[in-house]
Amino acid sequence: MIGQQSFQLQTQTNSSGLHDVYSQGKDITTQITSGQLGGTLQARDTQISGIQAQLDTLAAGLANAVNGVQVAGFDLNGKAGTNLFNAPSASGVGAAASLAVAITDPSLLAASSDGTAGSNGNAEAMYALNQQPVISGQSPTDYYSGIVFNVGNEAANAAAEQSASSLILQQLSDQRAAVSGVSLDEEAANLVQYQDAYSASAKVISTISSMMQTIIDMKSS
Repeated sequence: MIGQQSFQLQTQTNSSGLHDVYSQGKDITTQITSGQLGGTLQARDTQISGIQAQLDTLAAGLANAVNGVQVAGFDLNGKAGTNLFNAPSASGVGAAASLAVAITDPSLLAASSDGTAGSNGNAEAMYALNQQPVISGQSPTDYYSGIVFNVGNEAANAAAEQSASSLILQQLSDQRAAVSGVSLDEEAANLVQYQDAYSASAKVISTISSMMQTIIDMKSS
């Protein structure tokens, strides 16, 4: 609503599968910057999209690193290992949502490093990925911990800003009430004051009227 005018809003799905807001056939999504809807759009297009990109990086890096170790080893049948995870796209976009195990038979896990029975060298190499900088120069654990920390930090900052804004709003409301509010005690005192002033004025008028009448009587006699 703008002033006394209201406009009906609609949504349309864009090429990314997200909903954009339209008014009278015009896309106004980027113009909505305040209110609950503005906050929701900002979270969706900025914060959430950024976190999603980080999760895609984590999933793609982890899948590629594990697959690299898997294909370098040998399974229980003595055959070269195949990818443990479905290979993510080259760009990594959508890797977190599409991450899936490519094999279901445990015997196909390439635990052996040389193809001999009882070898677990490749399994140890796969376990060691946990401490190796395979994702943007960080280990998978450290990279994921960074994502969790950033989300928690953003949430804490948002909560602090909301609390501060609520306090400011309350102070402004109190100030407005102090200016425009009506104090019954103050109004009662004013009524008494006005009543006394009216009584005093009435006595003055009565005294003047009496004096005028006395003067008139004196002239008549």
